[in-house]
Amino acid sequence: AVSLHFGQDQDVWFHVRGAPGAHVILRNQPGQTASDEDLQFAANLASFHSKMRSDGKVNVSYTSPKYVRKPTGARLGMVTIDRESVIVARPDDVATIAQSD
Repeated sequence: AVSLHFGQDQDVWFHVRGAPGAHVILRNQPGQTASDEDLQFAANLASFHSKMRSDGKVNVSYTSPKYVRKPTGARLGMVTIDRESVIVARPDDVATIAQSD
C-alpha cells in the first residue's frame, strides 16, 4: 500500500473501521506528536473519504504506520492493524470546510 511506503514511525495512519475508504497519513516531524485537533481533523478526513461519508459519526482507527501490515496476497488496500486506537470522526465537518472554499 502506498500509505505504508510513505508513512514513517512518527506519523499517524488512519482508516475508517469496517468499511472501504482512504488511508490517511498525518505527517509528524521526528520527536513531535500530533495535537488532538490534528488527530480529529485527519480522522474526519478519513471518514469523509469512505463509504461511511453520509453517516453522522464514524469510528476511525489510528496507529503508527509501523503497526500496519499488508498481508501476503491481500487485495488492494487490505491491511491488518496492531495496537490501534479509535476516534469518533464527523465527515460533515470536512464537507463544511470543502463547501466554504
